[in-house]
Amino acid sequence: MQTILMFSGLLMVAIVGSIEMGGLIKPWKIAYDNNRLVLFNSEFSLYRGDTFWAVFLGTLTGWTGTYCVKQTQVQRYCCMSSPQKAKKTLYWNIPGVLIIAFTAIWCGIVIFAKYNGCDPISLKIIEKHDQLMPYFVMETLSNFPGLPGLFVSCVFSGSLSTLSSGFNALATVTWDDLVKRYFRNISGKKQLLITKFIAMTYGLLAIAIAFIVGRLGTVLQGAICGLVSGVGICLAITIGTIIYPRPKGFQLPVSVTSCPPEILSLVSEKTWMSAAQRQYSVHYEPQ
Repeated sequence: MQTILMFSGLLMVAIVGSIEMGGLIKPWKIAYDNNRLVLFNSEFSLYRGDTFWAVFLGTLTGWTGTYCVKQTQVQRYCCMSSPQKAKKTLYWNIPGVLIIAFTAIWCGIVIFAKYNGCDPISLKIIEKHDQLMPYFVMETLSNFPGLPGLFVSCVFSGSLSTLSSGFNALATVTWDDLVKRYFRNISGKKQLLITKFIAMTYGLLAIAIAFIVGRLGTVLQGAICGLVSGVGICLAITIGTIIYPRPKGFQLPVSVTSCPPEILSLVSEKTWMSAAQRQYSVHYEPQ
């Protein structure tokens, strides 16, 4: 059911948006004329995220980690009765991921074409780019009863399908690594109840954090960026001082030729005593 709602919500936005824009060609042309469809930018830069290499390497690394070592995915594999069936589920997953990805890309093209020349973020109607999709849905689909609700169910289905697996994985790891040692002689039914309670606790914690982060806005992002920047700068300075020792500072010449004789004799006596102490001390260490 969650999968059906996810596909239905995205397809609904893509189809209705394309109809309102007058077909498939117009949104594509607007996006192309405004350099939004540069597919093969071969520039190799560490400071841009829209190049071919950034997208290819980033996607390859991200999806490889997700399908190979991520806890939620491995847990699903282990639920299958055989490795062959686990592989089949992955093969069936590929078309679904591609359909969702291309549909989401087309939704982005339609939204850009819709607000080309009238950016709601620049007009301060909305504050973040994440609000473009809900704003488009409420402005475009509000005349169709039920469609905004279908979009909301699509968003919730996508979130729940990911969070439910994550909470289940966290509850299982918490039980095995932290809680199990205190409940050695309990039945499987009680163990299931405890893991469900742990998962519910993680869910409530996630909701609380979401409310807090939503109210903080960009303050939390600024705090994290400041922390990372500070640590990075301090680390760079520390490593730099180890590799390249601090040079001796420039100092203008000075002289002791005008010192009174008693000062010079005092310094000479002190220097002689210091040398004698180094020579006859039991703690003397040759240099």
